[in-house]
Amino acid sequence: MRWDEAITAVMQRLNDDAVLTAALGSDHIVRASESTSPPLPGVVYQVTSSQQRENEEVVFTRWDMRAATLDEVVAIEERLRANLDRTLPETVSGLPMWLEYVDGWDVPEAPAGTAQRTVLFRFTVLREH
Repeated sequence: MRWDEAITAVMQRLNDDAVLTAALGSDHIVRASESTSPPLPGVVYQVTSSQQRENEEVVFTRWDMRAATLDEVVAIEERLRANLDRTLPETVSGLPMWLEYVDGWDVPEAPAGTAQRTVLFRFTVLREH
């Protein structure tokens, strides 16, 4: 099981992104839980599944982005995709993995005065032999 290492590596990368931090402020990317109220602007993420295979572990994640305007949500999504969508595997914080964008959609039932989108990413952690 390596999904926890993948999330730690990804969060380190996102925390190192000065443009994303400027757009969100500090501590505005949080893990989903019943006790966490979504920050505004902010991102709430969760691991939706983790599948171990012979040579890899595939981790699917969901990222809910919220902001006051659609332009702010688009800027947040652009930074997430710049950090978490690659054409080839790479090493992230010492962990060999492939980061891929999977899908995204608008959230029509967002609270009034809030723009919201959801994106999915797949992190394929390459297993050591």
